[in-house]
Order: sequence, then C-alpha cells, then structure tokens
Amino acid sequence: MKMQTQKCIIVMTLLQFLILSGVMPAARAALIPTKALIESTYQDDTRSQIAHMLAREDVRTELIHRGVDPDVVSQRLNGLTAAELMSIQRNIDTMPAGAGALEVIGVVFLVLLILELVGVTNIFTKI
Repeated sequence: MKMQTQKCIIVMTLLQFLILSGVMPAARAALIPTKALIESTYQDDTRSQIAHMLAREDVRTELIHRGVDPDVVSQRLNGLTAAELMSIQRNIDTMPAGAGALEVIGVVFLVLLILELVGVTNIFTKI
C-alpha cells in the first residue's frame, strides 16, 4: 500500500508539472536593428550632455534672469525628438542666445512687403 501511495504521489506531481508547463506563455523575442540601438544610445547621450550643460549654475542663473523656469527647460528637453537633439548638438556653439531681434524685424518686414506686393494685404497704403 505504501508503494502504491508513493507511485500515486509521483504520478500526480509529474502530471501537475506537465499541465503547468503547457500553460506558460512562450517568450517572444525580436531582433533590434543596430541603427535603432545606436540612435537610442546617441539620443540618450546627447540629451544628457545638453542637460548637463543646462544644469551649470551660470546657465541656470541666466535662464532665471531672462524669466525662464529651468524645470520647464528640462521638461521641454525631454520632449525633443532625436532629430531636434542632433540639430541642437551640432549647432550649440553657433546658436544665438536671445540675439537676432534685428533679423526677426527684417524678416517680418520682408513678409509684409511680399504680402503687400501680391495684394493680400493693404498695410503700406494706410501709412
């Protein structure tokens, strides 16, 4: 009787193991393209470099002086796409820091002049 009970326990244990092993979902894996991995790593590195630059005390002081909240800058930095990050990193040394008001005025004047010549607006006839 004891031998029969042991066999029954072994059979039940094996049966339970077989049933439970069939329930486990299959692992799904896919290949990650090398380009995607490199872009992801590059994007993370670029974002951390720009964040490190923005975390400098002199930059934070200047942002606050100009009325920009450094926390908002960090949130916007996290929302940038990979292309925008690459553009910022490439042009960070040549980007104007709040300069270019004269250029903006010139561009607005040029757009208004073109719209006037095409006949879309009548801005300059009132002057």
